[in-house]
Amino acid sequence: MTVGLRRRRLGLVALVALLGAPGVARADQVSAEAADPRERPSEPSRDVERLVTAYDSAGTWTIALRLFGPVDAGSGFLRADLVDRDAGGACKWEAPSISIGAYADPAERGGRGYVDGHPVDLSKRADEDGRGFSVAMSDPALANRAVCGVARVSLSAGEPFDTLPDLAFPGAPAPPPRDESPADTTAPTAALKVARTVRRGGRVRVTVSGASEAAAVRVAIRGRRAEGRVRPGRALRLSVRLRPSDRRRLGRRGKLKLRVVASLRDEAGNTVTLRRRATVRRRS
Repeated sequence: MTVGLRRRRLGLVALVALLGAPGVARADQVSAEAADPRERPSEPSRDVERLVTAYDSAGTWTIALRLFGPVDAGSGFLRADLVDRDAGGACKWEAPSISIGAYADPAERGGRGYVDGHPVDLSKRADEDGRGFSVAMSDPALANRAVCGVARVSLSAGEPFDTLPDLAFPGAPAPPPRDESPADTTAPTAALKVARTVRRGGRVRVTVSGASEAAAVRVAIRGRRAEGRVRPGRALRLSVRLRPSDRRRLGRRGKLKLRVVASLRDEAGNTVTLRRRATVRRRS
């Protein structure tokens, strides 16, 4: 793996070019990049060629991947951690509290990140030639962090496609050797239940329970979505508001047939999709 590091103070033009964040005037920035060897010649769309990542003190972290082949629906899910320092000044390589997750597929919008447990929406941009994409997370809670590098950068979908070595920013200590124990490739399991009565405001209650492990959840009903996080031993209840046309149809007919889809993603990037058909009725 070939690594290049740089640290500098960037003006508006350079920062916009690298991070795609218009409106930012100047910011202290640290960045790193690394080339990754070809490992899947028969699956270039799942094989990372280069990683570029940058953090600026205004509160933006960006990570960009370049693949050996075109990015498509089969390129999997990007997961990565940003490592900062604890109160004692030590780098939290083993327990980072900042992470991002997003599907590589250009048809999937944005993604979700977490800063100290706080969810943050992500922005995503595809390269013009279709062989790369970048994901950015901006939040006030990210500002003025003493960052060390990035860890656990990977593409996966039920199985790991490509996992990159941890990468330190300039001035930070090198990351410790990574645990080479077998990767977690077991998808989460859970039960999906749909309430039969539509709640006030045309909202359908969906419950995800019995999860085998903690996982991010996204529920979709006829183009409308709701997101949350389920944990073992606790049920997650989400409300999805029906489209106006569906609410009118429910009002006329008194009932409505729905197809409910729930996607779960665990911390290792393993995913599973639950589907259920249900007939819901209007509230009497």
